[in-house]
Amino acid sequence: MKNYLSMLLVDRPALVSAMFLAAIVVVAFVIAPIIAETAQLQNLRLRMQPPFQWENGWAALLGTDALGRSLLKRMIAASNITLTIAVTSAFLTAFIGTAIGIAGGYRGGFADSIAMRFADVILSFPMLLLALLFLYLLEPAITNIILLLVIGRLPLYMRVARAETLSNRNMLYIDAARGLGASGFSICLNEIAPVVLPTIATLVALDIGFLMLLESALSFLGLGVQSPNVSWGGLVAEGRRWISSSWWLTVFPGLAIFLTALSSNVLSNWLRMATDPAQRWRLEGQGKGRELAERGQG
Repeated sequence: MKNYLSMLLVDRPALVSAMFLAAIVVVAFVIAPIIAETAQLQNLRLRMQPPFQWENGWAALLGTDALGRSLLKRMIAASNITLTIAVTSAFLTAFIGTAIGIAGGYRGGFADSIAMRFADVILSFPMLLLALLFLYLLEPAITNIILLLVIGRLPLYMRVARAETLSNRNMLYIDAARGLGASGFSICLNEIAPVVLPTIATLVALDIGFLMLLESALSFLGLGVQSPNVSWGGLVAEGRRWISSSWWLTVFPGLAIFLTALSSNVLSNWLRMATDPAQRWRLEGQGKGRELAERGQG
């Protein structure tokens, strides 16, 4: 862990991304529940106030909407739902997909073939089309959105975990574990899973940004989170009707989506390099090079 922290400290883009994501997590899960009720308070005397008007108080710093509600407070409240959907979907998908992929890759047989055919069927549908069909038949509730995202992204984790397992199940250390009498479950859990998890962790970090964008697209189409709840994508959808006169209603929520997804992508790229022994030397060498440069300047 100490080695990973030192590699993160020398990679400035990854460090900034990690700090930004940590701040978003604190805002979403600590501050948002506190101000959730006040975010819906209306004040028609302050309707459509432009941003950066300090005389209206800190709550109106990013402007107000057509009902005089603070955009800043609504964005903070919406961050909770947006990140809850993205993070829950990513971790659930990673857990289920990795378990199925490792078990199928190690055991093989009929069950593995059925799982892979299921993955092929899901992948044959465009994700957005699958989402429109799924949420049209069911109520677009938060639990249904999470279920949809899990089903839609499951094949990715199943295939990656299965491929990693197939490439390692005949290694000498696996044969040694079998020779010592280890069960198939024990081998999958203690020998194969640690090899697969770095790749899965990278996928999770990358997928959180993608799931945020997908949920925002669904909310923009009216099939995402429904009122009175709101997500960042829902705020963008609400503000599009006033985009010509009140640009801040779409720009600031869209900027929050963009920066969070970008930070997630940058951090996933760092995580891929940090967990790959063939690439880790780049980060370690970057830190040593910077240390030598500072000594030379000193």
